[in-house]
Amino acid sequence: MPSWRIEPGQSKTRSGRVLPLSTQAVAILRALPRLKANPYVFSSRDGTSHTIHPEATWREVSRAAGIHVTAHSMRRTFTNICLKLGVEMWKTEMLTSHVPTTTVLLHYTDPRISERLAHRTSSV
Repeated sequence: MPSWRIEPGQSKTRSGRVLPLSTQAVAILRALPRLKANPYVFSSRDGTSHTIHPEATWREVSRAAGIHVTAHSMRRTFTNICLKLGVEMWKTEMLTSHVPTTTVLLHYTDPRISERLAHRTSSV
């Protein structure tokens, strides 16, 4: 299964993780135009780095959608969709990078499991 590997330090929580990607997501990401000298999928406006502050993009998305859209509102929408579809809470928490809420998840899961799974999946 294709995956997106987030290195420690690249996220708000400063923890690494591996997220599965659907075949549709992979197709969309592969179809995006790329800059030759920039390895990032979402490059900065000047093309020298990656997007760090996407506020302008969120404004454009909000205007096109006709509602105020933020990264947090998209995360909340994804969580609600997962729960309505019957995705187990622990899986939803892991996919949204939330801190686990159950005792089992908090104390008995090994975060290195996702690291081992990463070696079995292909990256985009």
